[in-house]
Amino acid sequence: MKKILTIARTETRILFTTPVAWVMLIFFAVYCSIVFTDTLGAYAAAQENAAGAGHLSFITEGLFSSTSSGLLNKVKGYLFFFIPLVSMGMFPKDAAGGASALLGSSPVKPVEIVLGKYLALVVYCLSLMAVLCVYAVTGCLLIDNPGVPLVLGGLLGLFLLCCTYAAVGLFMSSLTSYQVVSALSTFAVLSALNYIGSVGQDIVWVRRITWQLCMSGRVNEFVTGLICSEDVIYFLAVTAFFLYVTVLRAGRRTTSGKFWKTCSAIALLSAVVTLSSVPRLMFFKDTTATGKRSITVPSQEIMRRVKGPAVMTSYVNLLDDANLYLGLPGRFNDDRAYLKNYLRFKPDIRLKYVYYRADAGSPTLERRFPGKPLEEKAVLLADAYDVDVRKFPPVETLPEAESLKGEGYRLVRKITLADGSSTWLRMFDDMQKLPEEKEISAAFKRLVDSPVRVGFCTGHEERSIASMSDRSYGIFATWPWFRHSLVNNGFDPVSINLGTPVPADVSIVVVADPASPFSAGELQHLRDYLDRGGNLLLCADAAHRGVAEPVAGLVGASLGSDVLANGSSDGSSQDQIHASFTDESLALVPSLREYAHEGFTVSMPGSVEVSAAGDAFTATPLLMSGSDVFPVAGNPDFEAGTLKPAAGVQPGARCTGMCLQRKIEGKMQTAIVLGDSDLFSNKELQTEHYGRQAANFGFLYEAFRLLSDGEYPVETPRPDSTDNYLAISPQGVLVLKWLLIGLLPLLLLLAMLGISFIRKTR
Repeated sequence: MKKILTIARTETRILFTTPVAWVMLIFFAVYCSIVFTDTLGAYAAAQENAAGAGHLSFITEGLFSSTSSGLLNKVKGYLFFFIPLVSMGMFPKDAAGGASALLGSSPVKPVEIVLGKYLALVVYCLSLMAVLCVYAVTGCLLIDNPGVPLVLGGLLGLFLLCCTYAAVGLFMSSLTSYQVVSALSTFAVLSALNYIGSVGQDIVWVRRITWQLCMSGRVNEFVTGLICSEDVIYFLAVTAFFLYVTVLRAGRRTTSGKFWKTCSAIALLSAVVTLSSVPRLMFFKDTTATGKRSITVPSQEIMRRVKGPAVMTSYVNLLDDANLYLGLPGRFNDDRAYLKNYLRFKPDIRLKYVYYRADAGSPTLERRFPGKPLEEKAVLLADAYDVDVRKFPPVETLPEAESLKGEGYRLVRKITLADGSSTWLRMFDDMQKLPEEKEISAAFKRLVDSPVRVGFCTGHEERSIASMSDRSYGIFATWPWFRHSLVNNGFDPVSINLGTPVPADVSIVVVADPASPFSAGELQHLRDYLDRGGNLLLCADAAHRGVAEPVAGLVGASLGSDVLANGSSDGSSQDQIHASFTDESLALVPSLREYAHEGFTVSMPGSVEVSAAGDAFTATPLLMSGSDVFPVAGNPDFEAGTLKPAAGVQPGARCTGMCLQRKIEGKMQTAIVLGDSDLFSNKELQTEHYGRQAANFGFLYEAFRLLSDGEYPVETPRPDSTDNYLAISPQGVLVLKWLLIGLLPLLLLLAMLGISFIRKTR
């Protein structure tokens, strides 16, 4: 050990007397100063401009970890250039000065030489980290409640990356006596290590190894807040491998002996990094303040209750042009990375892929290959994606053919548990495509807790849950490729008819704008359902308010006889009521507070007033119109001209949504009565109102959460940001910028000149 330290001290002195090492340090400090102060200045300016109107959030993440402006995230790309330029002379300078011959004839072992030189490079890596620590400390001092663990985790990742680069650079410098060749070959090896992850991804027995050997993206985990044993072991294993082969290179053994030892080392490296990726053997530390790199506590609880192994089968249709790229064989490791947070808590999830071809009715495919028969399209598409068309048999050969037809032959995943229960996990028609935590957790939860069955009444021209027409409820209820629909969030919407008793497995009944009167028998069936504690959602409508009144009366509510009109002059139609959340509703449903704080309202075209008509239920006003709203008798023509209140009628705030609750058989029964049925229609959920932010879908979500007693949709709450304030002004940032750009590099320059002067005088 003494010899190693002696060599390390000597190499460190030599390293810090070379101009290259100091120039790299100075350049590194200048670059970090510019990136850090530019981002800091942007936050300071935003804080100053938002004074009295809001506040910042997650400043630590934005300053250090953000993919667009974070210091640590930007720095990681430049380390690729710094370390090879410093390590390139470690062995070539010995050959040029004759030191290698002296070392070869001395009693110093090759392993001691290699480790001594490597420790000198580690010291240089520490000097780079010391520069970064200046900005880390400065940022944490300026941020109120900084996320220190996040910053420390990022620094650890960068340090491990530097040390790995140093080991690679040391090995490459041992292969040549030319420093330039050493640097260029180091760049080549590092590029190969970053590229190898894309090699052989469509070959089952190759993709796992090449993916695990890949260095690309590993440090991102540290920087963005997740320390994973898999990544720590990877950096340590790759570092140990290159140090070992460097020792072999520096030794005196025969070439054949070195070759087989190197092959053994490669095999061992592959085995170690592959085993480290086994979910059961992995350990994690989330360094973010809000736990955002982990699934939330409710999702963790759901995964703990999943018994036995689970299989996630992806059904990939070659002719599903819109989603095919998400299910190609080369995506296997991307899927594993995507599900990494779930594998932490359920390591026995197995990924399986089933490939087939069927006509998915893709309009883009027809535009790409107009007039071509289906089989020829399949061949052309397989050629475009570089896959073997023979791996995609006709759908008729699959036992799941009928189920896949119901899914439109689109890319879909089926989660199957050990007991045989299964459910679909779909891709969605939005920018994200892939399901997020809420949808994944809801899929697992419906397997362990069963879904909540929602009965939508039919037989009286109610709003349809199967139609995509403007007035229907198809989008939010049953549309499979809308991530926020009930079917993707733990509910089973079904159509029921009150001509027969409400099925026992129905927990929520929805009566949406009935147009013809209910019979006494139908009302009795609904009354029987309510008497056993079932929950109800009644969406009335101004045009048929008389039909809905008897249903409202069953839960102690009453509907106004006149349609509401607003007297505002904001340019919207007078029948468009923009209802706000009441203080009582925010106390009942706290998750609505964010909408209320941001000024969101619920758009209700053609609403009537809702009031409590009895004392059997506890009534809570949910929605309240503006103070300029008044009732209008009859069926007014809102397009004919501006309506005015009738004589003796005063404009005022009117309740348009009421929650009625009572305790029955030990549980809380909930009924929600709304004065409008268009607020949840396909048209209204997709309509933007000028100058208004509509919270219709947020209200819908929370209404069904209330009606399902909090079961669904799955809540994935995270703590609010605590690092929301910067103790510096934009003017202060400008001063700090010139101090960091000028003072820190100047100190490094003076240190370089001082060391050079001392060395020359000696």
